[in-house]
Formats: sequence, structure tokens, C-alpha cells
Amino acid sequence: MTYTPPADQIAYEQAKWLGDQLVAHDPAYRQSYSDVVARSGVWPLEGTFRVVDSWEHLDATIPLEKSTFRGQSYVLSRRYKPCATVFVHARHAPQCDDRLVIIELEGSRPDFNALVIRPGTLSRDPQVLWHKRLETPFGNMMQAPSLIRNGGNLGAQVFFGQPSSDDPAVFNIPACIDGVNVQIIGHLLPDDTVRIDIPNASQAGEQLMRPRPELPMEN
Repeated sequence: MTYTPPADQIAYEQAKWLGDQLVAHDPAYRQSYSDVVARSGVWPLEGTFRVVDSWEHLDATIPLEKSTFRGQSYVLSRRYKPCATVFVHARHAPQCDDRLVIIELEGSRPDFNALVIRPGTLSRDPQVLWHKRLETPFGNMMQAPSLIRNGGNLGAQVFFGQPSSDDPAVFNIPACIDGVNVQIIGHLLPDDTVRIDIPNASQAGEQLMRPRPELPMEN
């Protein structure tokens, strides 16, 4: 129910040249990049991310949901891999039981996928109570530097989220896009759903749209 790595540990690195450095020093990091220049439709998250083994093992034990459409049976995916797990920890809303909250960054236009899990017991398997891809400004903010600025940029870094010590329902996920800090605050709500706020989205977005001198790139 708890996974609290150091607050400065990178969960996701967008820039390949910086991701290469992470992989060289820590075998827990994985990379997913494509050489295709012109693409359409949906493709997986690109970047370097750190695998959270405890969550991967738990996910493998939770049965997938099934659905039937026009007589055909389908298994409903709750995750789109590869993805970057950025928060894994127990949270509880006021007067509610503990829930395991998982937040992952996923997709070709990256945004957050949230899962809320009821823990298992000796007589009951763990159960995914709710999961949803959240619509936040984060994906558009990640693309702004590459579209507006000339020269290389530092990409986006998302650090492993930390539970709030002041509110048992709240968690914080530090992030940085091309050197601009982004505040990501999550809330577990009483109905077992998750809300994510980016209180400085407008200010950070304005900073990302401003031209700045060309950055030196890797050798």
C-alpha cells in the first residue's frame, strides 16, 4: 500500500539524451522511442521511465474486466503500455477506507491515467474500483516547447509523487517541462474517483510559450 521513493527520483524522462544517462546508471529504467517521423493515430508513450515492480506484480493478479458486444466477448484494458508509473500509495478520503491510488503517464499525447484499488484480504482479491484517463493541460504543456522554441529543449521530467503529510486524501507529483516547474496535485474523492489539479498551469504555460536562447545539446 506504500511506495515512497525519494522525492527527486525521476519517474519519467522525455528527452532521450537525458534518458540514456538514467539507463546507464540504473537498470530499473526502460526506454520506448520510435524512429518514425510521420505518424497518424495513436501510438505509445515515448520516453524513459522507471518500472515499479511491486505495482506490476499486483496488477498481474487483478482480473481484467470483460464485456460483450454483438455476441463477441472482449477483455477491457485498464492500462496502455508502455506507461510511466508516477504515483503508487494508499490514500483515504474523509470517513472512507484506505484505497491504493495509482497514477500513470501514458499515450502519444501524454496525460494521466488513474486507478483506484480496494486492497485485497485473505478472503478477497484486490479490486479495481475505478480507472479513467484524465483530461488535464499537462499533455499540451509538454508539446509547447517543441512547437514554439528554436533549438534543443530539456523535455519533460516527472518525479515520483509523494503523499501529503497534511491531508490523507492528497498527493503531489512534481514535474518540470523544459526547465519550468509544474505543480500537479491529486485528490482521492469520497466516491473513489481521483481529481488532478495543476494550479499553476496558466502561469507555466505562458513561460513555456516565451522564446529563449538556443540550448546546447548533448555531444
